[in-house]
Amino acid sequence: MCARLPEPDRVVAHSTGRNPNWWSEDLVTWNIRVHDRHARRNLNLSLTVNPVGAYRLEGAAGVQSLESDGRVLVASQVGRGEWTVEAAIALDDFERIGFLDVQRVRAPRPDAPEMRWYWPAPNERATMRFAETSNAPPPAFSHVRSPKADSTPQSAELAWIPRNAWTEQQRSHLQVPTMLSRSLQRRMSDIAEQEKQAWNRVDSRETWERFRDQRLTALGDWIGPMPARTPLHTLVTRRLNLGTGFVTQNLVYESRPGLLVTANLYLPETFAGRIPAIMVVHSHHAPKTQSELQDLGMTWARSGAAVLIPDQLCAGERIQSQPWPRESYYGRYALGTQLLLAGESLMKWMVWDLMRSVDMLSDRPEIDPHRIVMLGAVAGGGDPAAVAAALDPRIAAVIPFNFGEAGPEEHYTEGSREYDFATAWPGWGEWETTRSLPHSAAGQFFPWFLCASVAPRPFLYSFEIGWPIDVEHEPAWTRYKKVFEFYGARDHLDEVHGFGPFPGPGECTNVGSLLRKRIYPILHRWLGVPAPANEYHDPLPDAALACLTPAAAVELQPKPAASIAVDIAKERLASARARKLQLAGLRAALQAKLGDIDPLPNPSVTRLWEKTVAPIVVEAMAIETEPGITLPFYILKPEHPSSNRIPAVLAVAQGGKAQFLVQREHEILNLVRSGIAVCLPDVRGTGEVAATSSRLPGAMEFAVTELMLGWTLPGAQLRDLRTVFHYLKSRPDIDPGHIALWGDSFASTNPDDFAFDQSEMQEAGPFPQHQAEPLGSLLVLLAGLYEDSVTAIAARGGLISFVSVLEDRFSHIPEDVVIPGILEVADVSDIIDAQAQRPVLLERSVDGRNRLDRHSDSHPPTKADLATWLATQCVQTGNRGL
Repeated sequence: MCARLPEPDRVVAHSTGRNPNWWSEDLVTWNIRVHDRHARRNLNLSLTVNPVGAYRLEGAAGVQSLESDGRVLVASQVGRGEWTVEAAIALDDFERIGFLDVQRVRAPRPDAPEMRWYWPAPNERATMRFAETSNAPPPAFSHVRSPKADSTPQSAELAWIPRNAWTEQQRSHLQVPTMLSRSLQRRMSDIAEQEKQAWNRVDSRETWERFRDQRLTALGDWIGPMPARTPLHTLVTRRLNLGTGFVTQNLVYESRPGLLVTANLYLPETFAGRIPAIMVVHSHHAPKTQSELQDLGMTWARSGAAVLIPDQLCAGERIQSQPWPRESYYGRYALGTQLLLAGESLMKWMVWDLMRSVDMLSDRPEIDPHRIVMLGAVAGGGDPAAVAAALDPRIAAVIPFNFGEAGPEEHYTEGSREYDFATAWPGWGEWETTRSLPHSAAGQFFPWFLCASVAPRPFLYSFEIGWPIDVEHEPAWTRYKKVFEFYGARDHLDEVHGFGPFPGPGECTNVGSLLRKRIYPILHRWLGVPAPANEYHDPLPDAALACLTPAAAVELQPKPAASIAVDIAKERLASARARKLQLAGLRAALQAKLGDIDPLPNPSVTRLWEKTVAPIVVEAMAIETEPGITLPFYILKPEHPSSNRIPAVLAVAQGGKAQFLVQREHEILNLVRSGIAVCLPDVRGTGEVAATSSRLPGAMEFAVTELMLGWTLPGAQLRDLRTVFHYLKSRPDIDPGHIALWGDSFASTNPDDFAFDQSEMQEAGPFPQHQAEPLGSLLVLLAGLYEDSVTAIAARGGLISFVSVLEDRFSHIPEDVVIPGILEVADVSDIIDAQAQRPVLLERSVDGRNRLDRHSDSHPPTKADLATWLATQCVQTGNRGL
């Protein structure tokens, strides 16, 4: 049996091996009716295979013996624009085939629902007979194998150099692993103290509104203008009335051209006049079809209210990566990163979806537009609900679970608060950008404030589990009461909580029955929302609530969010290029995106030790690039330099000096033997000073926290690199007019035909994937832009462009190279072009999926290796300046 299956998109596959528990993935299934000569009866066999050769054989007793005896062979191959599969089942025990049919399942994509095809046709069977057999040996079958990761070279001649500049005792004294964290915490605490002092001066409605308006302006400046209101093109793709007191409508509408919202609308079976509506923003745990959400919609609709439950971006029918469990987590992470590069944000896109959902409800004749409630479920639903209510005055009341204070669950997981009762904590960096909004600390639009800003509209302070003591012991509650009392609207403020600690038995996926029962009387008091007498529980299968039909997809032509975002980015980049900024203008525009990048004047520098093994001298140094940030670096020099002042190469990478000494030993030795000093610094978050986090991979936690503080981690690292550069220029043994920059990456790349993507934080799939490390390349290109005296730049393993990160719905770049809004100003090529007078060598550049860009393997083309090229530029060319 064989099948050739056209696939213009990448395949969707995760399962491997024999008899897997299938995820939602591309599959082909053969159903076979055979006659077993030994059992003297007919058997139904079903063989299902996915694009990577995973298979499951099901049917009557005896099927397992076929597999255990090796009489089932399966092979698959993914090609360009198709995937193929061949399967063979031993025929020894079968007399005849009664019929055969084939079913293909194409898993859902961001631009298409799940689809199925049948051969020869639905509910038809093809009559078959055995082919003539021969004694020829069977063909060889094999599964697709994973590519091998790049091997790590072993250090030899430089093995005598310690990988760490500090001793363990010194590292402990300096608290090196937490250095970056403590620096960020100090800055965050300073902002929290400033906000507290400003809050303490709020003593009337007038002073509150000045306090409020300043922070709402900061929120608006960060979030940016919303898109134009385009036609919604609402379609009702299915209406279901089971005669149980409610009706469901499956809806599809466009929040912006090409971006579809799928939503279930629950309505009373009968009603008179206009009815209130509750719009539910589900959590990141599960989409609109989750049973708690169905219970909520059905129960309220049976009582006389409308309930709209849309899928949020990256969940349910709005997946953006792969249709796998908890895809919402991974999609939010990847799409959030991509949108930031374009000058957008996932929060903005989610809020706009909710605003357009309010538009859709307000246009319906049965809905009372003055009684639309926003209910944000636990874990990722409360965040956009709160921001939407703060920005859209049409929302009559808001219930944002788990967002009334930054990190409420941490009261249990991390113990008592580290700040006093009167302080509102801004929060901390998370993988989910909607929980830790860029500029939210700098602009002081903290979570509590976003909730309080709706006053005097009703607000329900809501927590999934129980308060550690009671609500009166919650700092935010004291502030909420003060704000609502300014308006004489204390009755518009209430609280709802669950039970137990976190983690604990009170946790729920969206909004549990206990929480709902506590909400009912409050909304009834505020807005006359009917209070259900009883909970209704009879969940429908997901298929009954599916909104995006093939017909709707054909009519509305949905697009993945990334494809819309890349068009926005390209348009903004084209506009920036049309302005033709001169060097000074480009520098200023990029600095506005990067943050504080100016090198520290007269930094404190300490010599740690010096070692010599002929012909190399190594100096270990430490430099303070800002208060609280001290960085180690090595300078490798010829033992007998040819002159008093020698050229130098300043080299930087994510792996730091230790990996340079192992992975680039040959190039370093060649440079030093050519009479050139090599300086290897560990900028913050890298190498010996790599930030440690118990919660998130790499420096993600700290990169996001830096965004909350209004700056960027790459900007701070650029400041580190520039400070070291200026120190090198000041040394009496280094020629300040002959210093080149070298940025590198030690990460393995993904193959050209890489087709089995996962989001970075997702469970591993059938093939290994590698994340890029473009930091070194990015930093040296940026440093060259701002430092006129740089001699030359060599950049290996860097991004070919930031646009390439948005050209696919997956990306494989780390959070700590994200510069929000960079594509509103420039891309990598623009930064290089601005340095046209200076020699720049690009090697092994990668795209946003960490695949080699074959057109830029060496630009400009050169026969010399990187070290020889750098040596030539340093010694022969000297400083060309800008």
